[in-house]
Amino acid sequence: MIEHAEDYYGVLGLSPDAPFEQIKAHYRLRVFAAHPDHSGEDADVERFGRFTLAYKVLSDPEQRRQYNARLKLSVEPRALKGGYDLYQRLSIPSDQALSGASVLFVFLRYDPCSLCWCEGCHRCKYVGQIPTEAQVQVKIPSSLKSSTTVFVEGEGGQSEPGGPRGDLFVYVSIQPPQ
Repeated sequence: MIEHAEDYYGVLGLSPDAPFEQIKAHYRLRVFAAHPDHSGEDADVERFGRFTLAYKVLSDPEQRRQYNARLKLSVEPRALKGGYDLYQRLSIPSDQALSGASVLFVFLRYDPCSLCWCEGCHRCKYVGQIPTEAQVQVKIPSSLKSSTTVFVEGEGGQSEPGGPRGDLFVYVSIQPPQ
């Protein structure tokens, strides 16, 4: 049961259509600063309680529906934003180009910070993204005689934490024989 008529979305710094993953991220970030175990003498027990109550109501689908109805909000949580495509370069030896191969391709991909939901915090050095080493198998077609682009589905970038990834396009060039 909802105890107060407080603006729980405002308490957590959210819009009423925020997806569950964003509610969780905003709660974690705000409650960490107010938690009595982490903030020492500056602990704000009242604020901590407000964050916890807001999270309890907004993270439960039925309580959130009831809360929205009481406020006469007719919005549903939005879907997570789609990912975006990434473009990378890979150079392979001529023997792999002729025979075809599956090559382990390692590159740096920037993923959205799940702690601050891309707003910037200590974990992501206040940029909202975290550099992550991605490892992807790239299938090189056999009898490759010139450069080509290989498509790898679902290995691109994410717009939001937990959201779908875009695709990866790898421009494959052939190294000259030695």
